[in-house]
Amino acid sequence: MSTSSSADVANLDDATTPAPTSSRRNMLRLAGAAAIGATAAAVVGTQGASANIGDPMELGNAGAGGAIAGTAHQSTAQTRYDWLAVPAGVGFLYEAVGATIVTNSQAEYPSALGGFTQAPNSPTGVYGRTNQAGGNGVAGKATAATGTGVRGEGATGVVATGVSTGLSASATAGTGIVSTTSDAGSYAVLAFGVGGGVFGVGGPYAIAAGATTRANLYLQPNNNFLFGTTPKTVPTTRTDDHKAGEVECVDGDLWFCTVSGTPGTWRRLTGNGAGTGFNSGFNAVTPGRLYDSRGMTPAGPLAANATRDIILRDRVDATNYAVNAANYVPAGATALAVNVTVVNTVGSGFLSVNPKADNTVHAATINWSASGQILNNGVNITLGGDREVTVIAGGSSGSQTDFVIDVTGYYL
Repeated sequence: MSTSSSADVANLDDATTPAPTSSRRNMLRLAGAAAIGATAAAVVGTQGASANIGDPMELGNAGAGGAIAGTAHQSTAQTRYDWLAVPAGVGFLYEAVGATIVTNSQAEYPSALGGFTQAPNSPTGVYGRTNQAGGNGVAGKATAATGTGVRGEGATGVVATGVSTGLSASATAGTGIVSTTSDAGSYAVLAFGVGGGVFGVGGPYAIAAGATTRANLYLQPNNNFLFGTTPKTVPTTRTDDHKAGEVECVDGDLWFCTVSGTPGTWRRLTGNGAGTGFNSGFNAVTPGRLYDSRGMTPAGPLAANATRDIILRDRVDATNYAVNAANYVPAGATALAVNVTVVNTVGSGFLSVNPKADNTVHAATINWSASGQILNNGVNITLGGDREVTVIAGGSSGSQTDFVIDVTGYYL
């Protein structure tokens, strides 16, 4: 049987398959060469494809850097470069470059796989993508107790976007994600997500803020970042849905959502407030008139066994009833501190002030015992609807009264 004169080792750049030989020894040698060639083809591609891509690919000496076996080529439209060294500590390097090559003598993070770029049209060092349910575009795992699964450094340490969760990290002994930034105006972790930017699940603490030279937690009080200059509105005036447990900071006021809804039920916990005093959701305000049956709509005295729905929202002038402060009681207020006054009383009776649409007498807000009396009582009343209440009159047959409601504070 005749023998072939082909080379014993395949040319990796050409990724060609050598001709068969009649020698058993040569056949084994060729099989090994073919395997090497197939691997190189899978990694590097054919010579023609490599020349058109324009992004050199190198195989280095794992962990030590050093000389490169062979020459990497760029496209014919650029200058041909001979690569001199892989950064020490990198086992495999893929680097996209522009018009020049900058040789790195030492990798910042010695690694088995390195992706470097200095090409403006290829600004990402490593990119991972998957279309599989439950898959991971990029996965990092550290099994040592002090290891780090994924580490990000830069003006922004980690940027994460997601439909349901922007960033998910777990660690059994070490740290799921370590992200640092040396710029005081930057963010170590910046997460975006339709469902949520960062979601934490843990034992004692789902999310814990550790040592810091300033504050453990910062809530952006306005929209001067990402969402332009449009100011935030208080949660009680919004039209989107919210969940119980949400916390929000608006212009220095801290809000907490107690009941889910659109926009849900919110309570202001602390902050600057709008009045002269502020404590645990209560705003003390300069006393102001909200309603007077002697000149406001609906007008006239309220007779026994009748009800009246009124809005306690705007402050009015006590003499001509003109509005002089709209929304003196802000949207979202849940209760008021008021003085309820009865005037021009007839007979004997009482008034009961309930949240709107509650027509049951639970307790008397104020009582009168004779005609012609002027009496007042300082009480807290609960609001319903959009700052509305239902006033119920009771008493002897033919009894009636005008009444006035003045506010001294409100609860959010």
